[in-house]
Amino acid sequence: KDADRLFSTGILDGTGENNGVLKSFAIQNDGSLEEISARPAEKSPILAYVHYRGDYEHVFTISYVGGGVHAYPVDTSGIIGDESGYAKHVGGSGVVGSRQLEAHPHSIYTHPRKPYVYVPDLGQDAILHYNFDPATGKLEMASRLKSTGGGGPRHMAFHSSGSFAYVNNEITSTVDLLSIDEGDGSMEIVDAHSILPEEFKGPNSTAQILLSPDERHLYVSNRGHDSIAIFAVGEKGALSSKGLVPSKGRSPRNFSIDPTGKWMAIINRGGDNLVIYKVDPDTGSLKDAKLETFVSTPACVSWVRVD
Repeated sequence: KDADRLFSTGILDGTGENNGVLKSFAIQNDGSLEEISARPAEKSPILAYVHYRGDYEHVFTISYVGGGVHAYPVDTSGIIGDESGYAKHVGGSGVVGSRQLEAHPHSIYTHPRKPYVYVPDLGQDAILHYNFDPATGKLEMASRLKSTGGGGPRHMAFHSSGSFAYVNNEITSTVDLLSIDEGDGSMEIVDAHSILPEEFKGPNSTAQILLSPDERHLYVSNRGHDSIAIFAVGEKGALSSKGLVPSKGRSPRNFSIDPTGKWMAIINRGGDNLVIYKVDPDTGSLKDAKLETFVSTPACVSWVRVD
């Protein structure tokens, strides 16, 4: 999302196997959306994540099912142009047979300071790093970080310094601290933490990971334990656990923090609801704001200013 633009993924009916589509919308003053453009991803089915980088004038997306990694230019009016960059992930680690027989890129990000693109691949147990040329929109494979076997890296959160980032492993319910070499963009795992309490023995998978706007705290959602894990961020990104709070619904797939850092919106896909917590910026703690509404099978939530 940009200040007045929203980008989303979708599915085109009747277009065959490769039916993924990327859309752009103008956000109106009352929060409503007006579609600007729709760009079919002719090489991929079911696009699972979208990332817009305004200063690069490009939007990026991936296909969880098809393994595709895509870059598209975006003009000043918000129209998505023809695909400029493409890569395809092939093959899985096979550690968890039911989840990792094939490549499954799950999200895509740009480095905050350098033209690097990163793609966590749940199926490959790896994070793939590409060099990106903003002038041409081309993607070039640069490095590959092998993560813990069977972990299933899903999403990432980058510190604004560009020197470290975090990735949550969906299958093993852990979070890794990664150091980043800004010179070449390569990564290294320097620490790992469990996101679950020791006494919990039930099934679980992680979903969203997010740094607070002031970057003093990190949050990760648990589906199964149905909670939000809270960590304090220390020197060089070191994490210390500050406990968990219930998500007030089944399967918290996504959450976001408003730009002031004072409110968190959580969507529970299995609970068909959206709930609001008040955030204490000093401690990172979450307090139930007693605000909740029905949303049918929600997948993502984002804040927008309404005049």
